[in-house]
Amino acid sequence: MKGRGAFIHMSPYEKDEKWSKILFHLYRTGPISYDSENELDKNHNAVSDLDLTVEELTNTLSRMRDLGLVEYKTSAEDGLVNKKYTLTEKGFDVANQREQNNSREDINRSLVMLTWVLAASALIQSVSAVISTPESIRHLVAIVAIFILLIFGVGIFLTANKT
Repeated sequence: MKGRGAFIHMSPYEKDEKWSKILFHLYRTGPISYDSENELDKNHNAVSDLDLTVEELTNTLSRMRDLGLVEYKTSAEDGLVNKKYTLTEKGFDVANQREQNNSREDINRSLVMLTWVLAASALIQSVSAVISTPESIRHLVAIVAIFILLIFGVGIFLTANKT
């Protein structure tokens, strides 16, 4: 997953998608906050929303902090120490870029499906027009039609399984 711009190489955590879940949680809902009275525990919203253990969440946040994706801030107020993890500018850029890429992939999948539907309907129209032609040409058109549908079917299959 090496890249340019907002993309960063997450290795050795690349196969660990916990960081991605946390990144998008911070991107969409804001900081993960808690105080000295209500520590980060299994009942915290972030733990339950992300379906992670407290240990997984804190370890991954620590690694993300080392990579410069999140920052940890503390402040004292009313005798309590408030703690929160927020996205850094780099973390925001990575989340934003990944969100845009996901949207582009969804649009591309939709375009492939639409193209397949249009091609299939054009093929049906062509076959309808060919029905009045000699039988030898009908067989050729049928073979070409099946070949084209197979190509589109493989394209759709590969596109759908890419993500």
